[in-house]
Amino acid sequence: HTIKSPEHSIESMRDAVFNFTIKQLPTEYSNSTLYIDEWTIHGMDTEHGNNIGHILFDTYLKIYMAVDNFMPDGVGHNSTINVIKLPRTMGAPIREKFTTAFERILFGNVNFLDDVIESNAKQGYNQVCFKNIVVGTTEKSGLFDAIHANNRLLKTFRKRILNGLKLDDLHKPDRINILMLHKTMSYWGRNETITNYIDIQQEMINKYSHCCNVTLLDPSSTGVAEGIQILHDSSIVISPVGGIGFTNFLQPLYGVQIYLIRWGMFDNYSLEKHPETFIPEYDHKVHNQQALHTILKYADLSSKHTHSKYNKSWSVKKKAFYQVLDKAIQIVEKRFF
Repeated sequence: HTIKSPEHSIESMRDAVFNFTIKQLPTEYSNSTLYIDEWTIHGMDTEHGNNIGHILFDTYLKIYMAVDNFMPDGVGHNSTINVIKLPRTMGAPIREKFTTAFERILFGNVNFLDDVIESNAKQGYNQVCFKNIVVGTTEKSGLFDAIHANNRLLKTFRKRILNGLKLDDLHKPDRINILMLHKTMSYWGRNETITNYIDIQQEMINKYSHCCNVTLLDPSSTGVAEGIQILHDSSIVISPVGGIGFTNFLQPLYGVQIYLIRWGMFDNYSLEKHPETFIPEYDHKVHNQQALHTILKYADLSSKHTHSKYNKSWSVKKKAFYQVLDKAIQIVEKRFF
């Protein structure tokens, strides 16, 4: 294939990704050709920087989904997938801010195409022959189709991540640990601060000290591995909506997730534009993929304005919130103890 230096456009991206030549495999191997038997995908990219929840769902899981469509037995716990990233010239340095720890766990070799070529050239190879290569990934909307197949893949994805971090994917906590994910920043610049969140956490420590441990965690100031270890031991996770909650599938199986939701938190997401939707749960399709977790919601139905009018801090009504939390504790007590 020929390597180009594409500009940031749909046409150049297509040239960069699809510029491969399909040839008949030679009957005799050539010493100047590198033959790769492992599955390879070309086209990994992300616009979410270091937002690990979005990277996991919007980039890494999409890679698993795309390869799973073609792998005869599907992607399994021990499958090796090599990844070729989109060219560096495709955009800003943010595209290089991948979490390398996850790349090592989830994939085989991860490189830019020009690095692959340069490395192979130094070893005396003038071309690369892939036995199985997938070009491009699926749209994120594909995650919401064929729920049973994707639920299987999400469980494989979960096991791969936890085992890669030396954590037991079937871990069962010996006490009810409640984790509150604290959102202090937004990659998208949304101001969605819950003003009484810290106050609720302090109150919960006293209110539920007889049965539960309560931990507050700000993912933006905590190491990824450390945060997942805490999540892995939390049978109840409380979270605002958005990417901050996209790692919650790593909590213990049969655990409970509570999402704090309202109207007007996203562009064009309002009751006026979605009159058929009773509960303003923007990410419900992502949460619904988790068949082995229970999803509960504290919903503030009083805010019905559009994003531009309601992009501001808000508070949680404690009485209603504790009713949801008490239900979560009842569920966990029956399932774990």
